[in-house]
Amino acid sequence: MDVIGVYIAPPEHYIGLGRDKEYRRGIEVKIEEPGLLYDGVNYEIRHFFNLLLKNNPTTTLLLWLNPIHYLHVTDAGNRLIESRDIFTSKLAYKAFTRYAQDQLQKVKLNTYEGYMGAKRKALVDKYGYDCRNASHSIRLLLMATEYLHTGRLNVFRDKDVGRLIDIKTGKWSLDRVKTEAALLSNAAQCAYKDSKLPEEPNAHAAEQLLMKIIKEHINA
Repeated sequence: MDVIGVYIAPPEHYIGLGRDKEYRRGIEVKIEEPGLLYDGVNYEIRHFFNLLLKNNPTTTLLLWLNPIHYLHVTDAGNRLIESRDIFTSKLAYKAFTRYAQDQLQKVKLNTYEGYMGAKRKALVDKYGYDCRNASHSIRLLLMATEYLHTGRLNVFRDKDVGRLIDIKTGKWSLDRVKTEAALLSNAAQCAYKDSKLPEEPNAHAAEQLLMKIIKEHINA
C-alpha cells in the first residue's frame, strides 16, 4: 500500500540553527505487517508546499483524494485541503505531462527499472515491458487534460478504470500504449491552450497559509 504523509519539523528547523538536511526532502518509510507492506514517503511541510506550487503530481493528488482514502487528517491538514485551489494553475500541464513522459521512458522492452516486486517483474517477463509505468503514464495524461479543463483533479479513476487495469495487466501492446499516449498528449496540449486556469498558483496565499500553520504548531 502506497502512503504519503506531511509533517512539521521541530521548531529549531524554522526559527533556530538546526536546519537538518533530513527535513529538506521526502523521508521514505517502509512498514511491514502480516500480509501487507506500507511503502510511503513523508514530506516536511515547507518542502511539500514548494512542490504544490510547482503542481507536482505526486503531492497535488494528496489534496484531491476522496475522504475515505485519508488515513489521518489533522486540523492543519483539513485547512490545507480546503485551500487547495490556491495551488491550481496551468503549471499542471508541464508538471503532469513531463511526469507522464518520464514514466513512458521507463517502459523499456525487457528491462527492470527501479524497485520491482516479483509480480511486477513477472509482467515484464511475460509482456516485454513495464505495464505499471505504462498505466501510470496514461493515467497522468488523462488527469492533466481534465484538470486543465475543470480545475479539479479526479484521482479516483472510476470512469476509465477498465482501460487502466487492462494496460496494467498487459492486455495492451506497447505500440498501442505509445499511440494512446501520443493522442492524450495532444489532448492535454489543446486543454492547456484553452484552459481558463491562472498561469501560476497564488504563491502569496500559499505562503500566508504555510506561516499560519507553522506558527500555530510552534505556539501550541
